Amino acid sequence: MAEPVEVTVRQLVAGMAPQPAGDVTDGQRLVDDLHFDSLTLIELAVALERRFDLPPISDDEAMDVVTVADVVALVSQATG
Repeated sequence: MAEPVEVTVRQLVAGMAPQPAGDVTDGQRLVDDLHFDSLTLIELAVALERRFDLPPISDDEAMDVVTVADVVALVSQATG
């Protein structure tokens, strides 16, 4: 049985976070809490596109992503 999208997204975020703080939670902010910078955000977007076979994430979509929950919502919406 495949893991839920939420679990996989949290694992990817945790694995790529420059300074993870233990378990990644939905309320954590990518930049402020997990210390993502512009390059690691792009790398995360590419990793999500590859892992979930998503079309490229647009700049408009990326601008709305602030928290881990936002990432989960974006991927969940794109995967149907």
